[in-house]
Amino acid sequence: MNNLITRAITGVIFVGVLLGSVWWNPIAAKIVFGIFLVAGLVEFYRLFEGNSSVKPSAIWGIVGGTMIYLIILTEQYLPFAFPGAIVVMLILSALLL
Repeated sequence: MNNLITRAITGVIFVGVLLGSVWWNPIAAKIVFGIFLVAGLVEFYRLFEGNSSVKPSAIWGIVGGTMIYLIILTEQYLPFAFPGAIVVMLILSALLL
């Protein structure tokens, strides 16, 4: 029962943060969604840490997912930013090698 109460309280807090950021400012909402995206990706890749048969590349997945999110955000505000975002993604990919 303790686990259920902890999850319920955490869910209420997350919903409050999401709704508060949406009502407060659209930019704040996008930042909060980005933080939740990274946290969700980190949690997803942690599920595979003990598995010896499946080894996804966590760094590539987290950086790639974050870059796709950033590309979508910059495309919304700056239509010419898409090629620049791809260049940034390629440079970060090269640095991770």
